Amino acid sequence: MYQNMRRSPRMIFAASVVLAGLGIASCGSAPKQEQSAAVPATAADVTNTNPVILSATDGLAARNSAPVRSGAPDAKIASTSSLAADSMMVDPSWGCGVYEPSAAEIVESNAISEAFAAGLDRYGVAYERVTDDFGFVQISLDPFDVVAQSVSQSFWIARYPLEVISQEDLAAQVAQNDVVAEQLDKAQVAYTRTTDEQDYESIDYDYDDPAAQAAVDAAWLIISPPQPPDAETLAVIVKENEAVATAFDAAGVVYERFADELGWQWLEWDYEDQSINDIAAAAYEQLYPPVAIDPIEQCVAVDVLPDDSEAIDPATSGVVDDVADDLTTDVVPMEADSEPSADDIARGDAEIAAMTEGFTTAGVTFEVQGESPWQSVTFDLTNDAGVPVVQAIIATRG
Repeated sequence: MYQNMRRSPRMIFAASVVLAGLGIASCGSAPKQEQSAAVPATAADVTNTNPVILSATDGLAARNSAPVRSGAPDAKIASTSSLAADSMMVDPSWGCGVYEPSAAEIVESNAISEAFAAGLDRYGVAYERVTDDFGFVQISLDPFDVVAQSVSQSFWIARYPLEVISQEDLAAQVAQNDVVAEQLDKAQVAYTRTTDEQDYESIDYDYDDPAAQAAVDAAWLIISPPQPPDAETLAVIVKENEAVATAFDAAGVVYERFADELGWQWLEWDYEDQSINDIAAAAYEQLYPPVAIDPIEQCVAVDVLPDDSEAIDPATSGVVDDVADDLTTDVVPMEADSEPSADDIARGDAEIAAMTEGFTTAGVTFEVQGESPWQSVTFDLTNDAGVPVVQAIIATRG
């Protein structure tokens, strides 16, 4: 994907980094072109000394085609993101890892659980109600009871329906797909157009086929052509480029300046030379000093650890099991490898058939979801005619 281009007796390599909050440092290689007379007057005319000017399309390709460099500002972002992820492990409001739900949270959650239980009662579905240590009510169902699962799924779909896609959005999607399909046809690439239950259309093709990807890229250049940077973005780019260029000039680093006809501009250098990358990173450090982050408080469940906890070997002590036991409620989770028995499957298939027949006769709207043995039937809970259908099926179990 990345091609080395001989621009002069030296090899100059492009590197593109689009930085959230940091701007653009440098970009991918693209063929050198003559400066275009159509280039608009931008800050590039002032700050760049005879930059190589590319077309809008080539400029976009150059900015999107470089690998991430070790030691460049993006490496800084990775480490900062890691710290952010670590900090999310413990919510400060929990008091060092001890979750204390508010009374309002418990009331709101339990109201939903009770509504769910009432819906199950209406159809005669068996369930178990468990209240955990915080006061949350949990409703547990037999995972292999297709009738219970059908009523459950129908309840939650009715309560939290999928957002309906507007006809305007659907039409826009089809128009985009028309452009993609046209480019795939030109490239003689096979594809399929499919529509889901919400009439949302998508195009599927071999994502590993370079010709297909090139065709799709060409389509998106038509759908969403390159746009010029706004004044604020351009000002940031200029500031960053000049900071890096000044550092390069002082160190005697060979680099090239580039711009495109839309006004984007960037620097290119030998990004395989880590010493040059370090100079660029240092320039960014000057522009964007590291933000001080308070140390993350590490929490431990001290009430379940013995006094000599520092000498504990987690692999042999059993402390991890003790912690887990201390945090669990009376609900016993189903084993990950649990599978329905042959009797469960036979009963499930028969009851799916009974529900579809009964709902059809009663005029209840329904849809069969999934495949045996994990099938269910979602149906219209507002139609009272469905209640005796479900109750009759449950009654046949004896």
